[in-house]
Amino acid sequence: LMTVATDVAADVWVQEDGAQPKRITQAKFEGGNGVATLPGSRIVMTSLETGKGDLWLTNADGTGRTLLTRDAYENRWPVTTSDGRTVVYVSVTSTGYLICAMNADGSGRRVLTSVLTSSYSPSVSPDGKWVAYTTLSLQHKNDLVVARAPIDGGSPEVLTEYTAFGPVYSPDGKWIAAYLGGPRIAIIPAAGGAPARELQVAPGYAASQIAWASDGKSLILNTAPSDRANLWQFPLDGSAPRRLTNFDEHSLMSFARLRENNGWVLSRGDMSRDAVLITGFRR
Repeated sequence: LMTVATDVAADVWVQEDGAQPKRITQAKFEGGNGVATLPGSRIVMTSLETGKGDLWLTNADGTGRTLLTRDAYENRWPVTTSDGRTVVYVSVTSTGYLICAMNADGSGRRVLTSVLTSSYSPSVSPDGKWVAYTTLSLQHKNDLVVARAPIDGGSPEVLTEYTAFGPVYSPDGKWIAAYLGGPRIAIIPAAGGAPARELQVAPGYAASQIAWASDGKSLILNTAPSDRANLWQFPLDGSAPRRLTNFDEHSLMSFARLRENNGWVLSRGDMSRDAVLITGFRR
């Protein structure tokens, strides 16, 4: 049997504006499937410390590490509400993918809806009422589409009738940025509908996480031509992008804005792939 083995090494770093970056973890795959922030300089991150994907809570200096998800599932892509009370994430079970929510201390887990993909992070509206997410629509030619579900429970609804994925709410909650089919990012109304604006990006950007700048006038991505090591700011008016960090090695896998210290939480690391030959099969 010939197969491909993939291995990822990643650590979580904190970089406050104007300060040198500090590595706060040293483990197998820290933050590679998402990081998020909470008030009080706390960080929610993914880790393989238990042998599977789980969500952990830690302080910004790496102390106080606490396991949040204590189930048998693979848990990834955390995001948090603006009031810091709720963590929304993707849970991979034996029967499928779920969008879940829990209290910031790990209690009160509840399922919001099921999805047909788990490759993209959900997003919570600034008012904490909606969760936007990517799913595979069987009614729309099996394309990836953006949908939303009430965070307090209720029926989900599809927002796009065209291919779109990786949604992120704007700071004012009026818009959602999402990738379209091809190298484009669309700005669509938060209630759904046709794109109001499109931003052209280079091929391959769809592997990048999207975030909004705090003023809502630009997007922040962790991918640029020939550079996956830094954060880049892309103005919505189409003007030239600006680099926000100054790393010269490793891939930047996920990121989130610090709440109090005007900086970033970053997962940085490398992926390796090897061809593997397995022999010696027996009946």
